[in-house]
Amino acid sequence: MLCVEAIEILEGIISMADVVQKIISGNDIQQGVAVSHVTQTGNIHNVVPNVTNAISISEAETKWTSRFDDTEYYGTVFKPTIISGCQVWLAANKITGLSDGDVVTTWSDSSGQSNDFTQSTASKKPLYKTNIFNTRPAIKFDGVDDFLLSVPGSEVTGSTAYSVFAVFKFVGESNWITPLAIGAGGNPMMRFFQLDGATPRNIRAEGKNAGNTALTEATGSDVDLSATYVGSLINGSTASQYLNGVADASDDAFNLSDHSLTRFTLGSASTPANYASCYISEVAFYNREVTAPERRRIEGYFGRKYGVTMP
Repeated sequence: MLCVEAIEILEGIISMADVVQKIISGNDIQQGVAVSHVTQTGNIHNVVPNVTNAISISEAETKWTSRFDDTEYYGTVFKPTIISGCQVWLAANKITGLSDGDVVTTWSDSSGQSNDFTQSTASKKPLYKTNIFNTRPAIKFDGVDDFLLSVPGSEVTGSTAYSVFAVFKFVGESNWITPLAIGAGGNPMMRFFQLDGATPRNIRAEGKNAGNTALTEATGSDVDLSATYVGSLINGSTASQYLNGVADASDDAFNLSDHSLTRFTLGSASTPANYASCYISEVAFYNREVTAPERRRIEGYFGRKYGVTMP
């Protein structure tokens, strides 16, 4: 058994890959080996118990990092800004001064980039709702005319590679409803976790140019109105959608930098239109393609926080 007894993980400085590689000198973890660690209280927990097949450093890193990000074991706190390139981070549980059912005028950006989302028209403001996902709050959009808008700079709208994460749940469904979008007050536009017009409706990513031609249609799973989703869209050489940590759909990349985009909307397309009846609890945007271990780490954080089972 390989045991780590006094390793303090500093946020964003030492990765678990570094630790694992130092311990086992870059070799894969072979069948029959267990990797364990000691918590701050002296309890021993297995990271990769009862290995029945050889696993790679990357796979071990994901399992190990997930444990070190878990406050149940260590009192450490992961936050999306630990991963470089975070330009937007919205978390409903960080909103202060609101009670259940209050309208939301501003959802402040916690990334440090000041990309706040706002709504000045009273009838179009979404609601702050408590105890929605795993006792945590969420923002409720009515699917009629509610939306929040941010007008970020080129650090968001000018991205070529990018990554978008969101925790959301559909309350109702209809054709083309869009929880998140980056666009220009119409097309061109990239829609994230949109419902299509199929029967049953599918969750997808859709990117259109100014001429209304679809350049990206990554169409994934049928929508489940009872499900809480941790959604990820990673745009690099392709646009790849993940739902609850599982690869769900992929299509041609849609590079934001190829288009003149100005708006980031929640609760609707950027027009605004195609209003989504949904809850949204957290959103993170990175102006780069996060790595696979980083994606799993962010998804793992969302899964633990909101009670969503991840692979």
